[in-house]
Amino acid sequence: MNGIDLIIVMVMGTAISEPIVSKKLGTATWYSVSIALLYVLYSYLELNNKFKKWLVPKETILIDKGDILENGLRKERLEIETLIAQMRVNGYTDIKDIYRATMEQTGEISFIPNEDVRPLQPRDIHLQPTPTYIPIPIIIDGEIQTSNLNYLVKDEDWLILQLSSYNLDIKDLDKVVLDTYNIRGFLDLILKGK
Repeated sequence: MNGIDLIIVMVMGTAISEPIVSKKLGTATWYSVSIALLYVLYSYLELNNKFKKWLVPKETILIDKGDILENGLRKERLEIETLIAQMRVNGYTDIKDIYRATMEQTGEISFIPNEDVRPLQPRDIHLQPTPTYIPIPIIIDGEIQTSNLNYLVKDEDWLILQLSSYNLDIKDLDKVVLDTYNIRGFLDLILKGK
């Protein structure tokens, strides 16, 4: 949520509650619809490239190659103490360790460290990590998730074959709490009471 979203929520809340308290429901409806329409218009203009440069703030560089840019801090009305506190929150204690710090459009500060202090990456030591994989639920509380089976291009025959390796049949689905498809292409099964 950016600043304009917060302002709209506050104005909308006030515009709705004040006439309701004073028992003027028509006025509350009129204000609410007007504000909602203005917000929809603003959202549309914010996505349009012609108006975006006037409506969406640009990023501001706060630290460049270990040097604090005071004009960036002044533009964002940010104190050095706040910048240093955000550095510590992100795990950096020395300004010289930061290659670039930027105040993003969302109001958050992003820190890009120098090469010699960035976290170790697997490629730095020539490792090939396994790809990130989120197990896909196939059975949840005894119900087959057919959309996930279709996504995996599998069918019930494949599922019956997989269940047979656990000495289960399709009739035994009520015993299954969770059954997920893992990175190796097999099922990990959790049964009730186990």
